Amino acid sequence: MEQVTCRHCGTTFGELPGRIARGRGKYCSRECSDEGKHARAQGYVTVNNKRLHRIVAERALGRPLPPSAVVHHWGELSEHGKLVICEDQSYHMLLHARERVLRAGGNPNTQRICSTCRLVKAHSGFYLRKSGARAGQLTNVCRECSTRVRRSEAA
Repeated sequence: MEQVTCRHCGTTFGELPGRIARGRGKYCSRECSDEGKHARAQGYVTVNNKRLHRIVAERALGRPLPPSAVVHHWGELSEHGKLVICEDQSYHMLLHARERVLRAGGNPNTQRICSTCRLVKAHSGFYLRKSGARAGQLTNVCRECSTRVRRSEAA
């Protein structure tokens, strides 16, 4: 038996080397395993089946988050100090789009990234939607790429 420290409560306990080699023996009991933090494949940590970043956001807000709220990690996923509580998924996607422009060296207030050529361009380089549910919003494809696609379809 090898001596191992429980990841949840810190108690030292004995565990078989074979179980440790297979990735077992991290918790001293089933209770600690259930109540402890479990790292998920996506990089999220849960506590009692609730994602840690939502718990941190709820504590900062002082009340439970509404069901439609999305917690955005500004920067690195592991930085819980940089969380933004979004009212819904559409606002969350807007933050990701703005973050992509910043990472590409642009200004998210005056520029966006074309979904076809992947270049940062000024808002004036995009068409404005004239009708439909997204009327008044900029298109995702720049004017140059739009023209190129239309010409190739006409040929």
